[in-house]
Amino acid sequence: MNLGKGIPQLPSGDIEITAEFFESMLGFKVKAKFPDYGHLILTRDDAEIHFWRPESENHARTIGSDSSCNIRVENVPELYKELKE
Repeated sequence: MNLGKGIPQLPSGDIEITAEFFESMLGFKVKAKFPDYGHLILTRDDAEIHFWRPESENHARTIGSDSSCNIRVENVPELYKELKE
């Protein structure tokens, strides 16, 4: 038996703004977007993050302040250089 990787599900006050930020600033791609259900799936390389929309942006901030997501990176200086450009 072998378990696969875990996929974080984080709150977002606005999935359109979240998608735009992760695409333009962090190099992620939208894998799927379900605006009617308030769900967004983003990927970059082997990383995958899901976002869901709580009942309000305020609630998203409250939940988000207690949430975290760690992504292992093989070459941090290379990623830093890419994001800095």
